[in-house]
This record gives sequence, C-alpha cells and structure tokens, in this order.
Amino acid sequence: MHSLAPGTICVARGQVVEIDGPENLVSVRVRNVATGETSVERISDISSIPKPSSKTNADLVPEKEWTRCVALAKDLSRLLDQPRLSKEEMTKLSEKHGISIRSIQRSRACFNQDPRVSSLVRDTGGRPEGFVQISERADKIIKHCIRKYYLNRQKASKQHIVERAQSLGRRLGLGNISRDAVLLRVRREEGYEADRKRLGGKAARQKWKPRTGSHNAQLPLDMVQIDHTPADILVVSDDRSQVLGRPWVTLAIDVASRSVVGFELSMSDPSSVSVSLCIAHSVLPKDGESSATGLWPMCGIPEVIHVDNGKDFRAIALKRGCEQFNIELRWRPVKTPHYGAHIERLNGTLMKMLHLLPGTVFSNTKERGDYPSEKKAALTLNELREWITYKICYHYHTKTHKGIGCPPLIAWERGIAEKYGPSGFPPLPADRDDFQVHFLPFAIRPISRTGIHLNASVYWNDDLAELVNRGSRIVHYNPREPRLAWLRLDDGQLVRCSAVSGRAATTTPAPPRLSADEIKRLNEMIDKGFEASDKIVDKAVRETRAARNGNKGAEVAHDQHKPEESQCSSSQADCSPSRALPYEEWT
Repeated sequence: MHSLAPGTICVARGQVVEIDGPENLVSVRVRNVATGETSVERISDISSIPKPSSKTNADLVPEKEWTRCVALAKDLSRLLDQPRLSKEEMTKLSEKHGISIRSIQRSRACFNQDPRVSSLVRDTGGRPEGFVQISERADKIIKHCIRKYYLNRQKASKQHIVERAQSLGRRLGLGNISRDAVLLRVRREEGYEADRKRLGGKAARQKWKPRTGSHNAQLPLDMVQIDHTPADILVVSDDRSQVLGRPWVTLAIDVASRSVVGFELSMSDPSSVSVSLCIAHSVLPKDGESSATGLWPMCGIPEVIHVDNGKDFRAIALKRGCEQFNIELRWRPVKTPHYGAHIERLNGTLMKMLHLLPGTVFSNTKERGDYPSEKKAALTLNELREWITYKICYHYHTKTHKGIGCPPLIAWERGIAEKYGPSGFPPLPADRDDFQVHFLPFAIRPISRTGIHLNASVYWNDDLAELVNRGSRIVHYNPREPRLAWLRLDDGQLVRCSAVSGRAATTTPAPPRLSADEIKRLNEMIDKGFEASDKIVDKAVRETRAARNGNKGAEVAHDQHKPEESQCSSSQADCSPSRALPYEEWT
C-alpha cells in the first residue's frame, strides 16, 4: 500500500510526481517534480517510490561503478520529463557512456521509477556484492591493515597489505586469510579518496576531477601563455673555458595558432625581468634575429597574457605595463596546472629537441645514465639562443601540430589574415624602447650633479642637466643590459642614460642578436633548418675540443716526463670516436 496524502512523492506513468490532493473518488491531482506541471491521474496508475536496495550502501558499491552511475544519472535526470527518446538521443547516450542502446533503455526505466544514482548500479552477477564469507574478525583485520598501511602517503603495495593481514590473522589465531579476500577489499577502496590519502590532493585531483576549464582563443593574439622551464642542457662560457650550468628558458606561445611568439634565454633564475623581456620579444618584430630574418613573422600586442601564480608574474612593473597597453594579465586558477597545458606541452617539445645536443642532461638522472654531460658541453649561451631560433622557425613552426591539424606557421598566417584582413597587420607599439621600458623594473632615484646612482653604477645623459637637484624620478633598468637606464621627462619623452662609471661601465656589450605551394615551402625550410643548426653544433664541438686540447697540451709541455701523454694529447682531436662529422660528409 502507498499513501495518497498531499505531499507524498510517488510515480505516475513513469514520472516522479507529488500528490496535491484528491480530485474525485478514483483520481488525484499531482504535480510533476521535474517540470512543475499539474495533471489528474487515476489512483490505479499511482505507484510508490521503490525502496532502496542494498546497492545504495556506498561501502558496497565500487568507486568506479559509482562514478559511472553518477555520470549517467546526470544525463538521465535531464530527460525525466520526456516520455520518449529519439533514436539519435539513445545513440548519443550509448556512445557517451559506452553501453548498448538496450542498456540505456533499461537504465532509463529504472531511473524513472527511482530517480537516484543507486538505481543505476549494475548487478555484477554471482555472489552478491558485499557478501562476506570470512569471519567478522578477519574482515576487521583486513580493513584495519588497509586503513593503517595502505591509505597513507607511504603508499604500501597491495602485496604488502596481503602479507600484513595474513601475518596479523595468524598471530591472532584466525588461521590463514586468503589473498583474494584482502585484494577484494583493497579494490573497494580505490577511487578519489584513496588516491588523495596515498598521493596527495593535487595528484588525486589531476587523476579524478573533471577538467572543465577552457580558453577562448580562436584567432592569433587572442591569448598568449608564458612560463619558465630550466633547459635540459649545459652551456659553456664565451671563451669555452668553463661550464656555466643549465640556463632558464622563458617561452611564450600563441594559444590559437600554437606558434612560439617569443622566448628569453638566461643564466639567471626566473624573474619579472625574464617575463618582461619575453613579452618584449613576443610583441616586437623579429627582423634582427640573426640570419633568421623574415622567417619569424609572429609579433603584435596580445589581448590576454596568461601566466601562473608565481611571484615573478605579479610584479608591479609587469601589471602596469600590461595595463598601459590594454593587455589583460590573467593568472591561472590555483592548483590547476591543466589551465597551462599549451605552454607545458611546448616546454616538453623544446626539451626533446635539446636532448639531441652535446651537453644535454636529459629529463632525469635515469635517462641520463652515464652520459658525461659536463664533458660534452659545447654550446655557449648565444649559440644555444641562435640554435633555438632556427629550431623554432624551421622545425616547430613547419610541422603539423596535432592540436590544430596544420603547422603553426600556416595557422598564424591564415588567422592574421582573417583577423586583420589580407593586407592587415597586428597592432604594434609605436616605439620599441618605450614599450619595453614599461615592463622593466624600476627604482626611485635623485638626479645629482654626477648623475643617477643605481646598482653600483652612475648613469648620465645631457638631457638630465636641467633636472639636477630637483627631486627624485622613476628610473627603469634592465639587469640583463646594465649599461643602460631609462628615465621619462615631464613631457613624456623617454631619455636613455648610459653608464659613465661604476660596475656597468666596464661591462662588455652584449652581441646583437626567417599558398598553393605551402608544402614545398615548408619542406625547404625544414631542410635549411637542419643544415644551419647542425653547422652550429659542429662548429661548437670543434672549437670547444680545440680549446680544451690546447689547455691539456700546455700541461704536457710543462711535464717532460710523460711523452706518451703528449702523443695522445696531440692526436686526440683526430682519433676521438665521437668526432662530429661536418654536414657535407653525412649528407
């Protein structure tokens, strides 16, 4: 018997309804719970909500099956008010959840009768889920071992839990606990909560939580992502006398076209300066990129710059610079690394390229093995910068990207033409220096008769004469180029000041720093890129070997008692089995 009192939840013709009151002796007024519509139903068509089955006990339903049922229930709940489903809707649900159309029909019938997740739990057949053959004490021992040794950050193996439970059972006089009984109860614990306890919250969220965040970047310069990564290679000093270590790479990728719009390479740790220089390199035309002139067309002011939550991305100069040029600086949500997936994949791609160079440290010590990275290191920082430029222009930009189905170079060219017209051009800053200075760090300094004192150096420009002893000014500086500082006059004019004394005045100046026939054009660029980049590596290896052998020769000449070492040293460059062949020989 079921109650027909007002407010009672029942089922009428497959729909969940709430009884409003009697209509007559054989009918009642009901309200559809899903739609709110009222109707009159015969009492004979009213049935009670099915009672909960044993499967509603969360302890008895495996996590994987429960997750499946939750997803299916969400879809079925939106269809409760539809008396019939089309074949197309059935097919869509079948493909989405990986079950047959007949199973969808059965699941929907059960859900209409009992609109709860538990009604969708499948019967696995055989012994009922949760049926316990072992004693209650043995069951408690197994659960105790799982809680104490399995669900923690020590991450004990399943075999260890089996041995623990069996040992404890024997010591308590319960005999031998079966391996299957232990593994069955371990499997029931698997899921988000178990991984949270074993792996930590971050790893568990990455494994189990849905990634619903997305980026709205349809055309080039809609959004640019920036991030740092240590390069998997050791570089040497300009005179090749010592190994400097691993440089840092700051990369910028255009999300829509997957193009590399800029990068910064430095031996300094990541900072707001790295970000600023990378932004400047991304926005400004790259006509001066060594011999790659004309091959790197990516430039322009982006609408959004997307970065992580590091302190180097929250500097005042960076925020003010973006605001000045109407760029939205957007930080990814905390603990959501998948929001930066595009730049993370680009970092991985570049590191795989670097693993082919002499002096690579690979991605981990296991992969590195006994490879002598320090001994093989040959490229200077400037050579590595030029090598990366060639690889970006000739290789990465010309290869089809799986995410967009075409090469980034072609995606950029087509996207720019669509966004700004066939003859259009991305927005660029009117003054290169002015743009870059807005993103550089600054300090407040007075202007004295001797000049601007900053970072153990003194800077001067004749335009500062009328500002002497007239208060302090904001002075921008670039730690990577200490010979210069910038100051803005009251009329907005930017004054470039040079170091006249102190530490920066003795700094050596930094050396200055590539449509029907698209397939043929890209292949030619790839070939030229391999030739040019390989020549860089070959030259670096030869010069580094010559420099090191020269030092060894000097030591041998000093010690006249080891003629055999002198002979070995003089012939080492010719006898070395690892001698790199010139490009012309292996082609």
